[in-house]
Amino acid sequence: MFYNEALGDALRLEMERDPRVIVLGEDIAEHGGAFQVTAGLLDKFGPTRIRQTPISELGIVGAAVGMAAYGLRPCVELQFADYMYPAYDQIVSEAARLRYRSNGQFTCPIVVRMPTGGGIFGGQTHSQSPEALFTHVCGLKTVVPSNPTLGEADVKRAGTDLTIVTWSREVLFSLEAAENLAADGIEAEVIDLRSLVPLDRDAVLASVRRTHRLLVVHEAIKRGGYGGEIAAMVAEDAFDDLDAPPRRLAGLETPIPYAQHLEKSVVPQVNDIIRVAKELLA
Repeated sequence: MFYNEALGDALRLEMERDPRVIVLGEDIAEHGGAFQVTAGLLDKFGPTRIRQTPISELGIVGAAVGMAAYGLRPCVELQFADYMYPAYDQIVSEAARLRYRSNGQFTCPIVVRMPTGGGIFGGQTHSQSPEALFTHVCGLKTVVPSNPTLGEADVKRAGTDLTIVTWSREVLFSLEAAENLAADGIEAEVIDLRSLVPLDRDAVLASVRRTHRLLVVHEAIKRGGYGGEIAAMVAEDAFDDLDAPPRRLAGLETPIPYAQHLEKSVVPQVNDIIRVAKELLA
């Protein structure tokens, strides 16, 4: 099952189970969404529950917050994570804090789904990785799975020499890098976090205590990136188990360029992971 098929199947199952679940977004009806996640749902559930919206991310999320407060279960599709900035205030100031500010009189059971990161070579307005902006907000859960299986952190590959902690598309690159490292006698353990908030601390710490080295890999730039949170946690809670300082491999501090070869030069690739892993073991 492809990623978009898994998402569409999850929406269908929840809409069948709970009539309060509705979907809002741009081009999600007849067109099926930018990545065909909602393909076929309009025919099954009709335009009342598959709500095609104007091009206004602020309005889409704001409307969903109101719907959630009054008992619905809205699932919002934003075509790209880059488009969430107009809606950021609604997500952070309204959705995340509604239960607290109303002293429990209202809740906001809302899902906002947005494709993130590179891979389609869409440049600086279609390929950003803003997940760290959400992890710093109380009241939000931030989930960035690399594949259709969700849940706790997943050890994708066992190893003994270093731990590579990553998420989303970099999981695939890290696994390929680990296979190449194995040819040189280096056994890297690859952990797919899948969820950033809540974070599976036990899985990361247990792995580092076995391998004694940590490399965190993500597409977003290093400064302020979520990799710093992982490195700090390990330094605080497993310092005596480390044989080397934690390392972070992240995207360069530049907007994502359009050209395929240029995107690959600013987002960590397989060879970059291999290089830093070897430096960590030197």
